Amino acid sequence: MRASSPSHGHHGRRGRRTRRKAFPSTSSAASWPGNPRPTQALRFFEQLYWVERQARNEIPDDGETRDDCIRRFRQQHSVPILQALKAWLDDIAPKVLPDSKLGDAVSYTLNQWGYLTRYTEDGSMPIDNNLLVSAKLTPSGAA
Repeated sequence: MRASSPSHGHHGRRGRRTRRKAFPSTSSAASWPGNPRPTQALRFFEQLYWVERQARNEIPDDGETRDDCIRRFRQQHSVPILQALKAWLDDIAPKVLPDSKLGDAVSYTLNQWGYLTRYTEDGSMPIDNNLLVSAKLTPSGAA
């Protein structure tokens, strides 16, 4: 076990918590009629969870540990999605009312950015604390 593993649980929760707190579900987007932004945010998170499922199925290269393989896969696939999400958040942040639902969501996500992206540097760290067993984003929240 790594010395940093106690923080994995606390900081690893941030991915799911950020997604839930900031952009709870596609059904909640209905509370923002005419605003496609919450749905766009959920697409980024859906892509990240899809990459994570693929990373778990990736076969390590010769001499590569499982954790190194997952880290490599995340660097190749998750980091570009996270960069696009960050650019999107930075772009819309000045355009949304700070005290609105969307403004709160954008602010929260940007404030948690370091925790949200930390998992990409460590293949042993889950994207969230649920180990992706039930990491499916659906309108109802059900698998």
